[in-house]
Amino acid sequence: MKGKRRKIRILSLVIIFALLALITVGCASGAPPKEAWNQTFGGTDEDWAHSVQQTSDGGYILTGVARSYGAGESDFWLVKTYPDGNEQWNKTFGGTDSDLAYSVQQTSDGGYILAGYTWSYGAGGNDFWLVKADSDGNEQWNKTFGGTNFDSAHSVQQTSDGGYILAGRTTSYGAGGSDFWLVKTDPDGNKQWEKTFGGTDYDSAHSVQQTSDGGYILAGSTNSYGAGESDFWLVKTDPNGNEQWNKTFGSTDYDSAHSVQQTSDGGYILAGEHDFWLVKTDPDGNEQWNKTLGGNYFTKAHSVQQTADGGYILAGTTGSRGSSVDLWLVKTDPDGNKQWDKTLGGKNSDRAYSIQQTSDGGYILAGSTNSSGASRSDFWLIKIEREGPTPTAFFTHIPRYPGVNETIIFDASFSYDSDGNITNYKWDFGDGNIINTAEMMITHSYALEGDYNVNLTVIDNDGLVNSTSKAVKVLMSPLLEEWNRTFGGAYDDRAWSVQQTSDGGYILAGRLSYDTDLYDFWLVKADSDGNEQWNKTFGNGTKTFVGLEWPQSVQQTTDGGYILADYMRSYGAGGSTDDFWLVKADSDGNEQWNKTFDGKYYDSQDIAKSVKQTSDGGYILAGDTLSHDAFTLDFWLVKADSDGNEQWNKTFGGWGFDSAYSVQQTSDGGYILAGAWSYGYELYDFWLVKTDPDGNEQWNKTFGGEGFDYAYSVQQTSDGGYILAGYTNSYGAGGNDFWLVKTDSNGNEQWNRTIGGANDDRAYSVWQTTDRGYILAGYTRSYGAGKGDFWLVKTDPDGYKQWDKTFGGTDHDWAHSVQQTSDGGYILAGYTNSYGAGGNDFWLIKVGRDPIESDSELTIPEVPTEEDKRMPGFELIFGIAGLLAVIYLFNRKNQR
Repeated sequence: MKGKRRKIRILSLVIIFALLALITVGCASGAPPKEAWNQTFGGTDEDWAHSVQQTSDGGYILTGVARSYGAGESDFWLVKTYPDGNEQWNKTFGGTDSDLAYSVQQTSDGGYILAGYTWSYGAGGNDFWLVKADSDGNEQWNKTFGGTNFDSAHSVQQTSDGGYILAGRTTSYGAGGSDFWLVKTDPDGNKQWEKTFGGTDYDSAHSVQQTSDGGYILAGSTNSYGAGESDFWLVKTDPNGNEQWNKTFGSTDYDSAHSVQQTSDGGYILAGEHDFWLVKTDPDGNEQWNKTLGGNYFTKAHSVQQTADGGYILAGTTGSRGSSVDLWLVKTDPDGNKQWDKTLGGKNSDRAYSIQQTSDGGYILAGSTNSSGASRSDFWLIKIEREGPTPTAFFTHIPRYPGVNETIIFDASFSYDSDGNITNYKWDFGDGNIINTAEMMITHSYALEGDYNVNLTVIDNDGLVNSTSKAVKVLMSPLLEEWNRTFGGAYDDRAWSVQQTSDGGYILAGRLSYDTDLYDFWLVKADSDGNEQWNKTFGNGTKTFVGLEWPQSVQQTTDGGYILADYMRSYGAGGSTDDFWLVKADSDGNEQWNKTFDGKYYDSQDIAKSVKQTSDGGYILAGDTLSHDAFTLDFWLVKADSDGNEQWNKTFGGWGFDSAYSVQQTSDGGYILAGAWSYGYELYDFWLVKTDPDGNEQWNKTFGGEGFDYAYSVQQTSDGGYILAGYTNSYGAGGNDFWLVKTDSNGNEQWNRTIGGANDDRAYSVWQTTDRGYILAGYTRSYGAGKGDFWLVKTDPDGYKQWDKTFGGTDHDWAHSVQQTSDGGYILAGYTNSYGAGGNDFWLIKVGRDPIESDSELTIPEVPTEEDKRMPGFELIFGIAGLLAVIYLFNRKNQR
């Protein structure tokens, strides 16, 4: 028994130590950080970036080679970006031959220094070429250095005296085939001294840095010295370029150092090829350790930098013989042990040549891509997030498309810091105004129209920084009214429907009043300038006005005539009845026939509110009926043939009052209806009903809150879904607001937007525009000049407001219908109490084409949940703890 227990204890200890080892190994290296964004720059030819640096404004400067642009076969290319990687400007430098840039640095005056080589200028072959640019990339001066052979600069740095140090290789001077060449200039690029280092074979310097003692450290490759075909070569000089010592590192194979940096302990870190080789030395160049981080001959490190945690970040390429290569990023601890690595790239070859840790603790990489971009090879700029959580910068602005001198609210409340809090918001409004504040919201306005790049930089309590930028378009005027016309008499005349006709004119439908109570259907035809051509009335002047929101509807038919829908009132012994009324008129408005459709009760209401001609030449009518159930109001859908004879009818509804306001035939031959669904006393929701071609319900959907939500208009959208417009007092800013709801083809909500102010705003019509956005028309008491105004609102495809415009005088003016016209503008119809002959009059307004196009969609960042903040490997540790508990209980059981 004791032996059994002893075996169990030994087994338990073995498992525990194994698991502890697993925990140690599992926590020693973490997952690589995520890519924040990437940008490509280039044209139709080959372009590749060799060097990148973060600039003082938080953006980035890149240089390399452009074959797509410039004056010659290839040119120096300098690209400046914003903090989010979007291009600010670019410049080319070069002559008619080949000129290649390898290195760039921002200078103390805010400008830039570039180094590479030129075939276009100089003494012969190719020469060192040093170009100085101002902060906008404009050339200030350039200098060439070299002899009659081949001289190439690979690295440049501004020195403590304001001058510049360049390193590369020369075949014009020195002892061998090629030598290290070190050139020192004054601040104006005039050469002060030069030094060569090398033997009888080929030696090439790839990287230089001024050291803390004022001297210089150079790294590259040597065939003249060392153990193998080519070795790392490290050369240290004094401030005057005199050699103090040199060291070689390598095997019998090919080794070449591409990058060197002095480390925080005074030593040096070198990286190169092959096999992503990392070498650490003491201040005297003696090797302390080396690490081979790659797995084959085709892994090459091109850049290394010591990171804030004392470790190292390396960038280069990885691949295998006969295949494309990818960009490879490797992070190590201070002893060179790999902590994580990350590959980036596509199906073709992608290379990294330069890396730097950024102010937010992440990394910026530059190189070339054959997998993305515009051509065979493009500049590729990649931003990598820091390993730990950085603050996220994000902002919105209202209005989305402001006018000149209009107050804009910039809101950064969606910015967040998952492990602390944001302490500062820095706003650069792109017009020269920069504001630092601790507040999340700020207002600003612009004096001139144009496109402005607004940048937000956030700083958290740990001093970590992140930025984002967004283009803001400022309009001189959202749009211009071309003309407006009133039609009417002394009483109450109200237009409910307008359509552009085939001759470029317009047809309006509504009601014409004869006194304060009685009216007829009124049809008005206008030419393309809104001038009346004719008008017609239909009815006997006996209808009593029963409410503002019972509209009339008109559509031009395929024969050039018109179809009208309203209701006809008749009287009998049992009382009065209101019936659906369908009237067909010819192109001059003369009645051809009319039909009524009624239910089974007198003293009931059957009110047609929308009509469309169908694909078979017939007609579909929608409205509501009290005739099929004397105590409730239902949607009523009636299908008629081309002569107005009823083919079928369908009702939809519940126990309450359900009213349909809009119908359209859908692309599948069925019908879509929208209106209001009642579920309580004065409580309504948007109601959307889809039927097949025979009027049988396929599905229905409601949208709304706890208040009063009324849909007046529906249209099938270009993606096969539906857009609904009306008003809501369940949501929004106050009173009633415009409410826009977008659904997929099955009626499932995709998004909804409220638009409005503190008072009463109601949308009655929506139309999808040619840019896939939406135009809405209705009534506003929140904005405008009078008691109520026409309100025209334009949105992008996601329902975000682009601009709005009010029309009206000092009294009430209501828009009921809008349509985009063939010239890209808009036609609105409704009624006005501010203008016209008296009472209310038809009011027709034509506005110009849309001044802007739809922009990219707005994406609000997802704030991380508590689960996202858990320590890495939490699930593993929890599982191990559970296993240990099982082992413990197993021991206890066997001990009994």
